[in-house]
Amino acid sequence: MNRTIQRNHSQNVLQRPVPPPRPQPPPQTKREEYIHNILKKHTNVKDYHSHLCGHELTIMYKNPEEKYNEIMAKNRKIENAENAENAEKYFWEYDSNDTPLLWVSMLIPSYNTKKEFLIECIESIKSQVGHFGLELVWINDGSTPENTKILEDILNEKFKNPLEDSDSGYINHFKLVYHNNIENKGIRYTLNKGVLMCTHELVLRFDSDDVMLKDRIITQIIYMLQNHDCVLCGADVYNLKSNDNKNQVITYTNFSPVLTWDEFVKNEGKVRYILSHPTFCFRKSKILEAGNYNKDFEYNFEDFELLIRILKKYNKVHSIGKPLILYRSHEMQITKIGGERLYNDCIIYTNKILSSL
Repeated sequence: MNRTIQRNHSQNVLQRPVPPPRPQPPPQTKREEYIHNILKKHTNVKDYHSHLCGHELTIMYKNPEEKYNEIMAKNRKIENAENAENAEKYFWEYDSNDTPLLWVSMLIPSYNTKKEFLIECIESIKSQVGHFGLELVWINDGSTPENTKILEDILNEKFKNPLEDSDSGYINHFKLVYHNNIENKGIRYTLNKGVLMCTHELVLRFDSDDVMLKDRIITQIIYMLQNHDCVLCGADVYNLKSNDNKNQVITYTNFSPVLTWDEFVKNEGKVRYILSHPTFCFRKSKILEAGNYNKDFEYNFEDFELLIRILKKYNKVHSIGKPLILYRSHEMQITKIGGERLYNDCIIYTNKILSSL
């Protein structure tokens, strides 16, 4: 069939006809029908991408406090939509008999995290919209007795008490797996152990001091369902700071949609910040095949080291081209404490990898 190019004279640009979507095979099982309906409802996730591979841009905001308020206002759940299909439910608000056929695990390590940060983090987990089941694997990496009590009290208040409500979807939609390391084992050991504790194929990483936007989980679920060759995807982030008890969004990142191993080597490893760690969503089986987080790695950039191995083994990593979390910057962060030394160690490690090729 001949296709013609149509000219829009009002804009003086060429417009090509949009090809019809490829027909999808009819679902065969109840789970396939469940996934088919999710994909039918969310069709635009894979169209976010832009920009060249191997580059990350940072955009500054002139009014950071106003930007934070604007983001959080848009982050509220849509309850009274004109079209009932566009109304949103938190993942645990679905009927207790409507058991989800798709589950994901979320891995969160913590160590002496401030109470206010924990509350904001956990509230953002409870505010996730979409029909899925969530297994939350939380590892307390040997926090002090005082901070351990604070964490456990918050987890009990926010997650365990609703389990007693027989009308709540929590029973069928949520599972909390909590582990307390007897002593501080470090982030690399804890993440390695945490991946093994996750019982579902799709695993999302998150940090105990950050905040998720309401559609973070469902967006990455959809992306991984649409892109079967994707082993790991990340996303952009809003950079969050708290000054005088006021939250501010200073900047946001704009990562490349895809980075390949060949592009990384071609750029001589100059891409230091490939993806933001707390936005990782990966296939557990593939991460284990690549060796999991290296618990014996000597440097404090275990995420970068894992990404290098994934690039070498599977050739590419993906990024969803929109912010899905608010990434908090504060003085107790490992990246803040490490500072210039951490950056220099990263350069030394990258050069070592490239020189061995």
